[in-house]
Order: sequence, then structure tokens, then C-alpha cells
Amino acid sequence: MRGLRKKSDKILVGMVIGAAVLTCCIHLALYAQFRHGHILTVRQLLKTRFVRYHPRRPAVLSLTGTVWVNMYPSDSFYIELPKQKDPADKPWLTGQSGPEERLSMPQYRESGDTLLITGDFAEPLHRPFVDASYSNHLPQVNIYGRGFRDIRLLDGQLVLWGSERIIGAPAIRLTAVNSTVEVADYDERALISLSKTFFDSLNIHLENSYLMLNRSAFIRAGGIYLDGNSTLNDRWSTTGRLWINGSDSSHIELAGNNLKKATIDIHH
Repeated sequence: MRGLRKKSDKILVGMVIGAAVLTCCIHLALYAQFRHGHILTVRQLLKTRFVRYHPRRPAVLSLTGTVWVNMYPSDSFYIELPKQKDPADKPWLTGQSGPEERLSMPQYRESGDTLLITGDFAEPLHRPFVDASYSNHLPQVNIYGRGFRDIRLLDGQLVLWGSERIIGAPAIRLTAVNSTVEVADYDERALISLSKTFFDSLNIHLENSYLMLNRSAFIRAGGIYLDGNSTLNDRWSTTGRLWINGSDSSHIELAGNNLKKATIDIHH
């Protein structure tokens, strides 16, 4: 019996070592493929879906009818639009059918100190809590820059991304009408907290709009003004100072820690 036990132990040890060697070989082979450019990361794959444009850095950004815009802090200014094979191509559909079929490619043009980016969505867009993968089936716009005097959003959805450090974090001044705004990224299915993304200040005026302060957001100071049935939904963000001015028709949800810090005024 003792001899059989020793033999089975050797077999088990051999199997474990063999599995470890096989795993190492697979990882080395994949790494070699990656080094030679035969494997793309998710970020690189997403980059292949967009074309970069370099208009003049504007003082004002005007976004109208844009169903999904990502805004990233960057010292250089540029925008990205979906890559088309031809003018009729809608690459975000990827073989699916649905209401997204009627959406057209966003366009941009310059007017004085303002950059106008327009889509063809022309009704209030209140769409919180959608899965992030849903945006892959929409005509997305990516904007890189900082220091805009004003951002104006109408009938659209905007995701504001912060910086990795509080030093140099973006200061946002935004007016949103009939729209949805998300501050930072948040995946409610995540088992662990996402790393913080930093904002120096927020000055956001909402009219018939929905604002989400997501869990990964760290906001040094924020002023939020709600009119016309607007909603503020705090998804456990981290804030320093927070001022909220709402109307009788406003809906305000704050996590307990932020509720203790906030100064709230309701006007008629």
C-alpha cells in the first residue's frame, strides 16, 4: 500500500509540474505573438474603429443629438469619430438591427471659438444604468482636451473621464438639456472598487436631465444646479465640498457620506 501511495504521489506531482510547464509555454507563445504585433490589446482594437481629427482647440464645445460622447482630459486636443468604409457605412451596427439603424454618423464643424459636434437624435435622452458594452453599438464620439470655457449638451449622453491624479485634474463647466451625464465610469457588477478618477471641480447646470456621480469619481469641489425635472444620482462617489441648488421638481439622491457634506438649497 505504501508503495502504491508513493507512486500515486509521484504521478500527481508530475501532472502538476506538467500543467505548470504547459501554462508557461502558452504564455510565452502568446507574449511572443503580442511582441510581434499579431495580438491586439482591447485599447488597440478599439482604436482601429475610429479616425482621429485635429480641429482648432475651441473655447466652447457644443454637442447636439450625440447619443454617446466620451470626454478625456488631455493636454493636446483632438476628436475621434467612427471609421467608415464608405459614406453609407454604419460600423457600429456590426450586423445587428434595431433603433440604432436610423442613427447617422456624427459631424463636426467650427464656428468662431466654438466646435459643434452634431448627431441626428432630436428628443430627450434619459438613459442611465446602461451596460457599458451597449455603447459599442452606437456612433460614439471621443473628445480629448481640457480647459474649455463651456460645454453645452442637448439631446445626448456624455461620459466625463477624470485624471489618474488630483494634480492637473480637469475642471468641468457644463450645461445639459434633455440629456444624461455620467461623471466617471462605474460597473455595478464589479466585485472590487474601481480605481479613483479625479476631478478638480464640477460646475454643472441641468435642465430636464439626469446626472450620475459614479463610484470611481473623486470630486474636490462641485456645484450642481437642477431645473425642470432633473435628477442627481450619487452612486457612492467621493466628494470634498458639494453645493446643490434644485427646484421643486428636482430628484436628489445622495450617499450618506456625501449627504453630510452637501449644502442643499431648493428654490421655487
